[in-house]
Amino acid sequence: MACNYVRFAFLTIACLLASRGVSQENASGYSRYGTPSASQPYGQGSYGYAPSPRHEPSSAYPQTMTQSPPYQGATWQGEPIVEFPSTSSSAPMRTPITGGQATNYPMPVAANPNVPYPPQQPSGQPATGYRQTPNSVYDSSYRTVATTQFPAPATQGGPQFASMGNGASGMYAPGMGQTSEAPLPVPAEPYYGNSFASSVTTGCDQYGCDASSSRFFMTYDFLYWTISPPKTTKIGSTQLEGDYTRGGVTTHFENSLDTSFMDVEFQSGHRVEFGCRDCYSGWLVGYSYGSQSQGLTSSSVNFLPADPGFPNFAQSYLAGYSDGNGDGIDDDLNLNNFYGRFGEDVGTPDGMGGYNLPTDGTPDVPAPTDTGDLQIYLPVFDEASVQNTLTMSNLEIMYMTRMNRDHTSNIELLYGVRYLDLEDYFSFSGTGGTLDATSVAVTSDNRLLGLQLGARWQKCFGAWYLNAEGRFLAAANMQNNQMQGHVASNILTNSNGQNGPVNLNPQSFNYAYSDNEWAPLGELRLQAILPINDWAAFRLGYTGFVVGGISRASQKVDYVLPRFGLNRSASNETVVFNSFNLGFEINR
Repeated sequence: MACNYVRFAFLTIACLLASRGVSQENASGYSRYGTPSASQPYGQGSYGYAPSPRHEPSSAYPQTMTQSPPYQGATWQGEPIVEFPSTSSSAPMRTPITGGQATNYPMPVAANPNVPYPPQQPSGQPATGYRQTPNSVYDSSYRTVATTQFPAPATQGGPQFASMGNGASGMYAPGMGQTSEAPLPVPAEPYYGNSFASSVTTGCDQYGCDASSSRFFMTYDFLYWTISPPKTTKIGSTQLEGDYTRGGVTTHFENSLDTSFMDVEFQSGHRVEFGCRDCYSGWLVGYSYGSQSQGLTSSSVNFLPADPGFPNFAQSYLAGYSDGNGDGIDDDLNLNNFYGRFGEDVGTPDGMGGYNLPTDGTPDVPAPTDTGDLQIYLPVFDEASVQNTLTMSNLEIMYMTRMNRDHTSNIELLYGVRYLDLEDYFSFSGTGGTLDATSVAVTSDNRLLGLQLGARWQKCFGAWYLNAEGRFLAAANMQNNQMQGHVASNILTNSNGQNGPVNLNPQSFNYAYSDNEWAPLGELRLQAILPINDWAAFRLGYTGFVVGGISRASQKVDYVLPRFGLNRSASNETVVFNSFNLGFEINR
């Protein structure tokens, strides 16, 4: 990871090792001795690089040196980034520490006759070029690319080349002595202009990244998240809200509860992403999960469902007869001497089969039912509870393509599919009172499936990386809404159907319906990343998304008698998700 502190630490170690004559093996399998100073011409021993197979040193290999190579007039310094084409007359040298200032090195004027030229190269010109990019000592995001053969005059003190007889060449450091072992092979790979020819030996790109090797990565985030509450709705119907007079006392009656108790409440969640990538592309699988629940319990709760029979008391589900004195006879509430369903009071019996006034408060003869003696039994629960639970699960599978990359930043495009499940659960229950043991539970399951596009930008700022990512999902929301419950399982009426609703019987219900909605989603992620080492880092950030076309369960209940209903109107509520995250990443 290209951060200055990491580069500085590794550079210091590299310089110390170089000063002791210790060779280090880079990611491409090449050892370095050091590099010549800017004043040293190539023919005087300006390069001290030799290939280094990945095995233990022996007397034949340059990395067994205990001091700097004894090139005439050569002085050695820390490794630069070296790049020069074979067709150039000078080699610009720049180092990451100095910000890329170029230092010219003369090119050789004559080629080593022992080194075979590639057929593309005109005779008499240098056969190949050399390119070295920073490895983990400087910038862990990049690795060293191939070291190619480079001709040098055999008469000078520079590295010597010899034919291997297999199309490659060998190189050894002068002053080390000769051995019976064959010189080490150097890849015969030309460098023309600004790019390498196709590399067989390393497959590295111009930034030192090995495209042929893939690596696994993963991230984990603990989410502290919340989601916007549904629109506030009353628990009950407004149809019967108003003033009621009973016993000469007028009372205003309305529903006690609504869903305003559901607010922005943070809960915990988790997000995991993993995949595999090389320098240019890769794939990613992401999964996140979270659940939040909010509830309310209250006593003496007024609850008014819609009553289709109201204001016709004869048909109203909440209307009933009363028996205030316990004589088993419907009370004459309208004082017309007709006692509900029990007949008319015509007077006081005279003992001879007749009746004399005044009336005695007891019905004497059958009569049509007096519906004027009906009254509305307003439901008041002794206790009621409301619960809302939202569960989110998210699965993404995407392909990544790196579009732009330099030493401190990169841009990636992402495209793939995404499945988002938002399950919203709402329940209400009440006990005691007129509608004792009434409850309802609704589940609105939003299943979003569609194509997703995204972009990811990351840049290094000192010891930190900043990351911004945007995603857009074009999805179809396949809604599934279900409802079940019961009304007045323990309805408050006596054996004569008094002191409670006379037209209402205990009811149970179970409904379901599906709907399809267009549900676009936009997501933004911002991350600050602090590297721990070359492969791990801590991360802290924010994630937010907005999605439309969502069904919320609390909006789907029709509080209507004799059984509640499931609202089948289109659901297109907008939901806003916000989250703060803390986690770590590996090889990301």
